[in-house]
Amino acid sequence: MEMSDSAGVGTDCVRCGVIGTGMMGVERIENILHLGGTTVSAITDDSIRHVELHDGASHLEHVDFLAAIRSGEAAKVIVLDGMRSMAIGVAAHQSIECGRPVGMSEVI
Repeated sequence: MEMSDSAGVGTDCVRCGVIGTGMMGVERIENILHLGGTTVSAITDDSIRHVELHDGASHLEHVDFLAAIRSGEAAKVIVLDGMRSMAIGVAAHQSIECGRPVGMSEVI
């Protein structure tokens, strides 16, 4: 269990991780967050063979995208979703570096 302020956002969260070995060095990650006595476990999907670092979300998006191409239906996740996700990460890093909130309009 660790309490960390490495991101400069305070230590109000306690985060535990269970990490095994597998492809890419990670077999399974389960995060447990204790806030005010509440325990929350990560949601897992048994169809994901290798969890990697985003609990398999990227794998599921790729599987869905391939199915959409094959069926001719619309994909659940589109390029704009990926761009927004990246922009959120960029804004978060800028916020930590600057010590202030960074709006999405500043990074898109």
